[in-house]
Amino acid sequence: MLPHIDLVIVFRANSIYHLTKQQARIDAQHAEDQYLRLLHVLRNAGLHAVAKRGEHQGQLIILLSCPDHQLEQLLQRER
Repeated sequence: MLPHIDLVIVFRANSIYHLTKQQARIDAQHAEDQYLRLLHVLRNAGLHAVAKRGEHQGQLIILLSCPDHQLEQLLQRER
């Protein structure tokens, strides 16, 4: 059975500029920090998140699913 995916986020970690090695390392660390922060926020919201390598270098595809009970709670809160 295929997993149920509710939302897909494309996370791009590389820049289009030519960087020195030190700048590239700093950018890579910053991208990793941002990615980990994003996953933390999504998981704290009750979503299931899985990341896969994207088509291009520096690209991650984040697959999100929302459990039914979480969706029902959100709907009740909005009403």
